[in-house]
Amino acid sequence: MSEKAKIQIVEDERITADHIQSMLESFGYNVTSITSTAREAIIKAKEQNPDLILMDIHLNGEMNGLEAARRIRTCFDVPLVFITALPDDSTFQQAKLTEPFGYIHKPIEDKELYATVEMALYKHKMERKLKESEQMFRSIFESTNEFIHILDKDGKIIKTNPATIQQSGYKKNEFVGKGLAHFLTPDSKENFEEHFKILRKKGHSRLELEFVEKDGAVITVDCSTSAIRNKHGEVLSYVSFQHDITKKKEIEQMKSEFVSQVSHELRSPLASIKGFASTILADEEIEKKTRNEFLRIINDESERLARLIEDLLDLSKIEHGHIQIDREKVQVLDIIAEAISNLRPQSKEKYIQLKSKLEESLPEIYCNRDMILQTLVNLISNAIKFTPEKGKVTVSAKRKKDALEVTVFDTGVGVPSKDLPYIFDKFYRGKRKGDEKRGTGLGLSIAKEFVKSHGGDIWVESEIGRGTKFSFQLPIEPPEPNKP
Repeated sequence: MSEKAKIQIVEDERITADHIQSMLESFGYNVTSITSTAREAIIKAKEQNPDLILMDIHLNGEMNGLEAARRIRTCFDVPLVFITALPDDSTFQQAKLTEPFGYIHKPIEDKELYATVEMALYKHKMERKLKESEQMFRSIFESTNEFIHILDKDGKIIKTNPATIQQSGYKKNEFVGKGLAHFLTPDSKENFEEHFKILRKKGHSRLELEFVEKDGAVITVDCSTSAIRNKHGEVLSYVSFQHDITKKKEIEQMKSEFVSQVSHELRSPLASIKGFASTILADEEIEKKTRNEFLRIINDESERLARLIEDLLDLSKIEHGHIQIDREKVQVLDIIAEAISNLRPQSKEKYIQLKSKLEESLPEIYCNRDMILQTLVNLISNAIKFTPEKGKVTVSAKRKKDALEVTVFDTGVGVPSKDLPYIFDKFYRGKRKGDEKRGTGLGLSIAKEFVKSHGGDIWVESEIGRGTKFSFQLPIEPPEPNKP
């Protein structure tokens, strides 16, 4: 029995209504009201929100029980059970349209009443749960950013959610009736066919697929498909969720490449150190000149290894937000002068003219002095490295509205246009003359991260045979919390 269910009685025969009330209360139900007219029944249904309404079909007045039931079912989610003598076929057909939860025939027996009420309450409870489940699925289907396809038993698409249509570029009618494999790359089509065989046997399958969007772009999706079955276990359809993991795969690939690159960069100087150290140890009579040359190489490679590790640590700290950026008010002209002074010996070795071209009265900026100095040193040393002997490297600075723009221009070999998009990537090295003396491959990456950490921007322009220009801008005024 449904404990304390609220039941409304609509019956214009008072003796019958009282008899029904007596039986219901003996079963433990709560009778909220007894009404004799259809209009009053509608009002009470709104006021009392009953769990069930027992409605006599033939009510006196301008509105019968069928019309009252129709209006109540339209406005309220409440089950109705009709009370009636044997109805004619026309009345029965009209009653069906209101979707009643049962019929009780007069004269009313207590067992029939109890069984009908319990079944109606249970059926309505189950239908409500089903509706809530359907609504939840519909909400997910309509609002999620995941790709969702409903497939028939043969794998043909029946329905596709809005996110799939919006993100893939296809129209709704381009999906319906086609197999999911139609939208996959050739390799993924073969994998999906195997996937569908497993799906038929086990009812669930998951794999990665390459989905081809309308514009030809290929994305990688994590495809999880499950069977939808009826109560007998028979497959009705399949629901397939596809989560876009393209970015995740790219990150995984980048991590893999990064580990490979770091391993290579560490292995190279270590091999040199071990090789030359082993030669010295194996030959006690090695010439002093040769010995010193080998020791110099060991020292150089050790320093390169130390720089590489230090640069990797700096990058890691910046990218994970673990580096403290202490800003102070500084004159960028002083930083430029110091960077040029530090690199003057390097430029003199190649007879390169290293000079500055600065606007007068440049404003002071709030920045981390060491970071900006390191940025300039990285850019200027890079320019010297790729500029032939007797070339020129010029450092300029000027105000650009609320920012300060610094440029390092060289008359070097230039950067191929195909390399420009990757110039700030870790370990990226294009094929350029002047790259014989290897650095860590991280200098430009660190410069980019330092500038970004100040809310600035950095970019490069280059032309083969005419030189390269690196520029970066820094805001003159930082966000308020960063001011000293």
